[in-house]
Amino acid sequence: MLAALNSMDAALTLAGLHYELITEANPVMRILYEMHPAAFICSKLSFSLFLLLFVFTGRVPSSPIIKVLSIAAAFLYSAVLLAHLHWIRLLIG
Repeated sequence: MLAALNSMDAALTLAGLHYELITEANPVMRILYEMHPAAFICSKLSFSLFLLLFVFTGRVPSSPIIKVLSIAAAFLYSAVLLAHLHWIRLLIG
């Protein structure tokens, strides 16, 4: 789920930045985007790939802290995606 949310966030953020509809709040990702949009998208998608490798190799960490962090990340990504949907709705009218 985190890999999918991260990938959707990458695509929507890239579109929003390209059309100057949004600004990147994460300073590290902002620097990568300013260096080159490909650096931004490669960084975001490599994180998704990293997460998927855990799943496909059957080595998903199961410690309580990882579970809490995963749930928190899922909520945060969901909130960011809702914000993306809001600006898309405003754009479409």
